[in-house]
Amino acid sequence: IKPASQRSSNGSTGSGDDRDVAAQQLLNDDVHQPKAFRFNELVAVYETWDRDEYDRKGFPSIRLDAALIEEIKQELNEYKVYEMLVHDESRGNTHFIY
Repeated sequence: IKPASQRSSNGSTGSGDDRDVAAQQLLNDDVHQPKAFRFNELVAVYETWDRDEYDRKGFPSIRLDAALIEEIKQELNEYKVYEMLVHDESRGNTHFIY
């Protein structure tokens, strides 16, 4: 993980980042090729709580300043690098927040 001081303004870790090139290629390919899809014949409907019983608005009283947001991102990235169990073949799919 590169510290914020070594990242460019767009969040990338450098001009040679293969993931950025691969992602851009996927985006370009998706624009020109239509996606095929079909609806599943099985429709699942689940019961849930009414809006009066379950508040889905979140926590407006929590104010996140830029420093706290960066601290949370750093903690999450460190967890992903040092503690999270990831199969060797899936390491390239692990997303880091910059």
